[in-house]
Formats: sequence, structure tokens, C-alpha cells
Amino acid sequence: MAEPLFSVVIPVHDKAPHLPRCLASVFAQTDGDFEILAIDDASTDGSSEILAQVADPRFRLFHRDRPGPGGYAARNHGIAQARGTWIAFLDADDSWQPGHLAQLRALLGDDDGTIALASTGHVIRTTDGDVEDRVTRRLPADRRGPIDLDFPAFLRLWLDIAECPVWTSAIAVRRSLASQDGGFPEKRCRRGGDKDTWLRLAAAGRVVIAPQPTATYHMDSVNMVTRAAPLALPHCLEASALALAETAQARSNGDPAAAEAARLLRRLVARERFNYVLETARRGITPSLATLRGAGAPDAASALRLLAILLRNRLRPGRGRQAAA
Repeated sequence: MAEPLFSVVIPVHDKAPHLPRCLASVFAQTDGDFEILAIDDASTDGSSEILAQVADPRFRLFHRDRPGPGGYAARNHGIAQARGTWIAFLDADDSWQPGHLAQLRALLGDDDGTIALASTGHVIRTTDGDVEDRVTRRLPADRRGPIDLDFPAFLRLWLDIAECPVWTSAIAVRRSLASQDGGFPEKRCRRGGDKDTWLRLAAAGRVVIAPQPTATYHMDSVNMVTRAAPLALPHCLEASALALAETAQARSNGDPAAAEAARLLRRLVARERFNYVLETARRGITPSLATLRGAGAPDAASALRLLAILLRNRLRPGRGRQAAA
């Protein structure tokens, strides 16, 4: 069997209500040069039975005996079994528009072997309608051509829009790079491992983005990682970012790009620390003093917003609990 261009990796843990929508969106792709690898992560809600009924030669089903946090171990299993040049990720509660893989193929058309990661835009589907992702929203309709980013440019965009510029279910990564450094951090992360992975991949090559939404994040999902994770658990990319900053700093003498990357990575760590503190406070828990000291606000407005939330929590009965250090 010839190797497909895309290996579509779908981790599944108790997503029975959403699987028909997810799978139908893959089989409806106008570009049919793909295989599907579904990894049942010890589901107990009937997901396994739904997956077992799929009869298509491009579909392969794998089972794990124990679910892993965030689906990271399941994705790594899919990466190990993939045959495609590119691995496209799709969470079982998300979906694609019919032209998603065709858009990725067009984006990768001039690849010279230096692209590590490609992504389209996406929309967030709420009960009030669709909202475009921040990268797409910031560009006028007539300026949504491909964006080609080296590592410093990727970091600048991340800091500029205050969130990771790429999203899991809209991404394709080069298979030869997908498992580097262990792939998804299944042993050290319970939340935020996606961003950690995209950060490390962006440091390994170019990132190309087509800011046209062809993927959909559905807010009606059951068993979402962001809901199942412990309250206000911080994202785990800090260790990776600091290690990358140290490496870049070591190469910075005579290399302006490396020096800039080191500086931007340190800013990213500070931003992620602040985001953790802000999220913790929004959930009604007062971060520990040590955590507050380590999280510098990116600007005065952000600092005032955090202060207002902390004061509100303190004044509300039953709120303002202290978080662990």
C-alpha cells in the first residue's frame, strides 16, 4: 500500500456523542490522500463500538488499556503507527470542513524540507454562533494568504495575540519530527502538552499558517480536557521554553536570531505564568504568594485586571480560597 500524504490521528476517550460528526468530516475531505488512525483510549461509553463499525480500508483502529491525560499517550501511539509524510491531528469532538486537507496540501506545496508544522485557521462554535481564531481575526479578508514564520516570528506572534498561534485540530506536522523529544509530553503534563509540543516543533523548523478557517472547535463537547483537568492546573511548557532559551542563548554570540529567540522565550514564560495566575483567580482561588511573585503582568492593564479579580474573590463569601504553592 502506497504511503499516504496525511496520517490523521484521532485520540478517543469517551466521545461517543461526537464521533459520527468527527469521522464524517474526515471521510468528506475533497483530498482523499489520507489514512485514519483512531486510538481508543480505554473508552467506556460506547466509543469503541462506534469505531469498530467503521469499514474503510483507510481506517485503522488501535486500543489502549489505560487512558492517558490529555490524549497525549494516544497521540504518541498514533504517531508511532503512522505511514504518512504528514500527521494531521483531529480531536474526536472537533471536525473539519471538506477542504481542510486540501488547504494543508496547498500550504505545503513548496516545502523544501524545512517546514516543521503547518496549520489552517479555525472557528470556535458556540451556542451564539462561530468565532474565528485570533490569527484569522486580526487579518482583513483580502490579506489572509499564507504566513511563513521562523522561530522568532512564531514567538512574536504568540506574544502579540496572547495565545498560541496554532491549534491542535487544525495542525499537520512532519512525521519525521513528530516524535522528537518524546513527542507529546505524556509523562510530565496533564494539561497544556499540546502547546509544549508546538513550541518544540516550531524551534525545529518553519511554521506555515493559512489563516482561512477549515477546522471547528465545538464547545458542546463532553469530557473536555480543560474541564477534566485539576482546577487551574498550569500549562507545562515552561520547562521546554526555558531549555530552548538556554540553548538559544548559547548560540546568541554573533547570531541575532538566536539572541532574539532567547529573549522572546523568557517573555513567553512570564506570560504563561501570568496566565496561570489569572486563570486561577478567575476560578475563585487565590494563588499562593510564591506563585504571585513569580508571575509578572505583561502590562499595567493586566495587573489591574488581576488585582480587581483578587479583590472580588476576597469579598465574595466562600470565595478566595488559597491555592497550593
